[in-house]
Amino acid sequence: MYQLTEDLKHLKALMEQEGEELDESLDLYLSKLQSDLEWTVEGAIKLSRELDAMAEARVKEGQRLVESGKSLAHQSSRLRNRLKERLEECDERKVTTPLFTVTVSKSGGKQKIDVREEDVPMEWKKATFKPDMDLIRNELEKGSPLGFAQLIPRGTHLRVK
Repeated sequence: MYQLTEDLKHLKALMEQEGEELDESLDLYLSKLQSDLEWTVEGAIKLSRELDAMAEARVKEGQRLVESGKSLAHQSSRLRNRLKERLEECDERKVTTPLFTVTVSKSGGKQKIDVREEDVPMEWKKATFKPDMDLIRNELEKGSPLGFAQLIPRGTHLRVK
């Protein structure tokens, strides 16, 4: 594909330099290159679409596996919670089996807090500031120079119809 592109560019540049009518053999070669390029581009797009379909199928399968994994984790959590509840009912804090030692223990870390946010006074709140991206973008688009921001040139993409 790269060679075809380079050949096509070279021949188009020659055509512009000469400025004369191309002879029949050069014209035939140019049209062959054009059809080879079209065939190559078409093949690349077909392959791209096949890869997209495979990727979509794998994403869907991945989603199915994630859901299955969540379901299994939920079942495991429910089983452990029931076991913990039964051990607490029996006042058993530690059980040793040939394979496992199971202990009902207090949870660590920071203790949870129940806060009614609407009732919290201002001195107990923390302010968070972040850039106003819309305001910055509007100023940059107007042409205002901002020392802390700049517009990034738009990229390009391939559109297939």
